[in-house]
Amino acid sequence: MKKQYSNPEDAASLRQKAEEQLKLRKSETNKNVSEAEMLKLIQELQVHQIELELMNEELAKAKQTTEVTLEKYTNLYDFAPSGYFTLNTEGDIVHLNLVGAKMLGKDRRKLINSRFSLFISTDTRNIFIDFLNEIFNSKNIQSCEVAIINNDVSIMHLQLTGTPAHDGKDCLITASDITGRKQAEEELKTSNRIFKHSLDMLCIAGFDGYFKVLNPAWTKILGWSKEELLSKPWIDFVHPDDRDDTIDIKTVIVDGKEIYQFENRYMCKDGTIKWLSWNSFPYPEENIMFGVARDVTVSKQRELTINNFFERPLNINIIIDFDGKINRSNSGWEIYLGYQKDEIIGNNFFDFIHPDDISITVEEMKKLEKGISTLHFENRYRHKNGEYRKLEWSAIPSPDEHLIYAVAIDITERK
Repeated sequence: MKKQYSNPEDAASLRQKAEEQLKLRKSETNKNVSEAEMLKLIQELQVHQIELELMNEELAKAKQTTEVTLEKYTNLYDFAPSGYFTLNTEGDIVHLNLVGAKMLGKDRRKLINSRFSLFISTDTRNIFIDFLNEIFNSKNIQSCEVAIINNDVSIMHLQLTGTPAHDGKDCLITASDITGRKQAEEELKTSNRIFKHSLDMLCIAGFDGYFKVLNPAWTKILGWSKEELLSKPWIDFVHPDDRDDTIDIKTVIVDGKEIYQFENRYMCKDGTIKWLSWNSFPYPEENIMFGVARDVTVSKQRELTINNFFERPLNINIIIDFDGKINRSNSGWEIYLGYQKDEIIGNNFFDFIHPDDISITVEEMKKLEKGISTLHFENRYRHKNGEYRKLEWSAIPSPDEHLIYAVAIDITERK
């Protein structure tokens, strides 16, 4: 730095002395250095100048590379899929990336020096405190799972992995969002509960003809142990009369088609038979099929009983709804009244009643709607030839089905 002089004359005098001293030094140098040596010195200075220029270029390139690398590192740090945190021994946030700030639901600048544990749910806070202490005490990598409250609304599950920094005063923590995994685990637990406690028979069967997975309902309904059911081809448990149809259905499933409400009979260990209704879904890429079977034995026996009831030609049998529409009839209509089934089904039975008997039939219907069974009720029905026949009815209402089951005998000749 130049020295400042208040007197201009002093400054001029000093400059004059410096110039005279410089001339004296040049004169002495010229006396001691030859011209060749001077040229060599100049050349070396020029080479050194070029070296400095090259070094400056390399430094400029290195600076540019460093800036690019720094930018990449910054982007990698800020936009990595994981949250990065630097915490001190008290658990205060020293540094964090943008993803970490997003996890905590606040602006990054406002999170600096904040206590990390304040964002952790009450039920997992002690886990985090132990985790932080282990990092600084053991000097080893530690991990834990915690839940954080994001914006005081949603809960996010994080897996934290931490290691002490080189200075020993801070620790570096990586946070991974495992909320999806946690939800999947909960759904799996629910699925397992459904699988174990379902009243339906759930199974996974291979295209090779063997059961692979069975829920407890199979043993409960059929009586066979799980080991017995898995040890033999499942077709061995199907009733012999149903095996051909079942094999045909299996072929359809293997070809990739879903099957709904296919019914067959399975043999129980005690020798009884169970009717099962199946919904089956193929997974060809794994060579397996998933099946849901429901025990419909009671309803099937009821259906068979009703069918036997309607197969009896000695009576006139019908099933009607509370509005009088005929849903089903037997051959007795043709024998006693001359009508084919297609002339009866879907029509209202009032259309066949003698006009003078409609009012008393309406009153009887009202009783049936209230749940009162009919024991002996008489009215007249028109024969297809135009004549009227006297019928005596017994009927039972089924309010849950909104149906009436009725049977009549022809008492015309007796009357």
